Amino acid sequence: MPPPPSNHTILSLFDFLSTLKQLHQLHAHGIINGTAKTQYFSSKLLASYASYDPNQAHSLFSLIEAPSLFTYNTLIKSFSSSNPSSLTIHPFCLYKQLRHSSVSPDSHTLTFMIKALASNPKLKDGNSIHSHLIRSGFDSNQFVMSSLIKLYTKGGSIVSARQIFDEMNQPEIVAWTAMINGYLTQGELNEALALFKRMCMVGPEPDSVTLTVVLSVCGKLGDLGVGMQVHSFIEKHVIERDSFLGNSLMIMYAECGFLDIAHKVFDEMPRRTVVCFNSIISQYLKHGEVEMARDIFGKMPLRDVVSWNTMLTGLAQTGHSQEALTLYREMGTFGMRPTKMFCVMAYSPLSYRTETTLDLSQKA
Repeated sequence: MPPPPSNHTILSLFDFLSTLKQLHQLHAHGIINGTAKTQYFSSKLLASYASYDPNQAHSLFSLIEAPSLFTYNTLIKSFSSSNPSSLTIHPFCLYKQLRHSSVSPDSHTLTFMIKALASNPKLKDGNSIHSHLIRSGFDSNQFVMSSLIKLYTKGGSIVSARQIFDEMNQPEIVAWTAMINGYLTQGELNEALALFKRMCMVGPEPDSVTLTVVLSVCGKLGDLGVGMQVHSFIEKHVIERDSFLGNSLMIMYAECGFLDIAHKVFDEMPRRTVVCFNSIISQYLKHGEVEMARDIFGKMPLRDVVSWNTMLTGLAQTGHSQEALTLYREMGTFGMRPTKMFCVMAYSPLSYRTETTLDLSQKA
């Protein structure tokens, strides 16, 4: 009879788990042989449950007599990546539990907590976190304060976010980007552009994330001048044009009415994702260039549901009703279903222009 596996062997199994059922089996085995009582096993177990189901992770967490900071951070981090409506406990309740324990939060705790709150921002929770991090000396931590700026902007309190930013001592690029993006998300485009121009004069050099945000601002404002300056900066400083930056640059030119340059940017992308294809198709349809949109759609190596819905909606709204219906039926053969947005936007044009009843019973 072979000897039972060692504790080291059991712990190494965590790296090979692929299903929640396997995790349950490993958990049961740990209970039977006593390994589950060790701190390292329980920490690995909690981290594994957190990656599958934060609620099950919290159930396990509640059984730990004196949770460590690592276990608190592990659970709060899992909450920050979860849908708030699916959680059995509000993340802020867990944070208050930590505050009343013998454990002191660190910068990771606060960053994870702020991210968790940002998915369903409540100003009073943000104020509470803000007050605590000031009392604890974390107001000098650039990453934590940048996360707080994001929380306030998502909660609609752009004034509070700007106050935090203005009070920062020599804000780094992450803070500048968070504030500029905050103005963008709140629709204060001129403020976003003004802050970017100020950053160019007194702040750090922009990175690809900052430039991606600024190009979005330029596109929405139709500010070709600043957009071209950003493009020139990218070329001059040989900034890697990843799919996010390349996509923003392409959309900027398209929204400013220069589809030929937008297409050139698209062609020069080193890696064109489905999102990039969807974006240029959407821009061509927006400008009434159905033939170009149709051509690019036909050449896509891979399509997702957004690709189909973008093309369907564009065809329906530009009077190509029969072609939209044909594409709609073709979409079903690929196992795709139209989104509710397509059904709302395309149903009326199709019903008005054709005698065919569009079956929406399979809408997503």
